[in-house]
Amino acid sequence: MKILILSVHRPTDYARQMLKSGVCGYWSKRATTEELIQAIETVAAGGDWFAQDVVQAVLNELAAENWNGAAGVSCRPSPP
Repeated sequence: MKILILSVHRPTDYARQMLKSGVCGYWSKRATTEELIQAIETVAAGGDWFAQDVVQAVLNELAAENWNGAAGVSCRPSPP
């Protein structure tokens, strides 16, 4: 079964839970109509699709968990 979540909630509220549940896509109210059409077509064809704000929210959460408190760790290069 292919599941595409269409949500009016902020991505940080439910996106990560939905990913853990095995959804194929998550479209938020901030995404465009064109992105919704793309999401439906992609999931129907067997792919996964997540709105950019959803991806960013989940990555931010993961980064905070993995790097919070890690002294000197950064994804940006140090200045010369």
